[in-house]
Amino acid sequence: MIVKYIKTNFQLFANLFQVKYLPYYLMIIFSTVILVMSGFDWQYFMLVIQNVPTYFLFVADILGFLICLLAPLGLFVLRKKSDFAASAYLASLYVVTVGYMASTFIKIFTGRVSPPDDIIHNSLNIQTVIDNSHNFQFGLMREQIIGGFPSGHATIMFTLAFVLSSFTKNIYLKVLFFAIAIFVSVGVSLVFHWLSEVLAGAILGFVVSDVILKKYGKENKL
Repeated sequence: MIVKYIKTNFQLFANLFQVKYLPYYLMIIFSTVILVMSGFDWQYFMLVIQNVPTYFLFVADILGFLICLLAPLGLFVLRKKSDFAASAYLASLYVVTVGYMASTFIKIFTGRVSPPDDIIHNSLNIQTVIDNSHNFQFGLMREQIIGGFPSGHATIMFTLAFVLSSFTKNIYLKVLFFAIAIFVSVGVSLVFHWLSEVLAGAILGFVVSDVILKKYGKENKL
């Protein structure tokens, strides 16, 4: 069972690199170039760091972590009581693992330098903070991958939103899934990630969701 699960993860991961997904990867590249070169990444960071309470960041970070753990587990427990859970629980499990694999794999090579997060501990004077939004350390593991490009939180949350919303026709559930994805993604963009990393994660999330749904999707929605 475990061997099959691991094998399936790598099969799904390999499917992410099909030619048909090239336009989405180009979209990620172009949107990142625009946000970085225009200075919008930095302007957004300076705006939120001065106007948004830092507790919002930590609430979003913890919520994202809990959802990664509890969503597959909760759907698994409810699979015999809910048609939705029965249909979606296996797909949701692969959302977390394949989404994490995809975002981390890209981070290994992009080496995006994270925002100066020491500022949230008041150890940096906001007036003297240097713009490091242009810094990429391309190569192999030239920068830490806890933060980095793209955002793992955004990748997994949007993958989960796309996947779960495909299993239901209930518009309120669809809105809820994407509202949570946006809340978590915007939250981590306050300090942990640049805005471009969150956008890249959302686009990557669509690609990952498409790969998963090709294998574990369901035509008969609720």
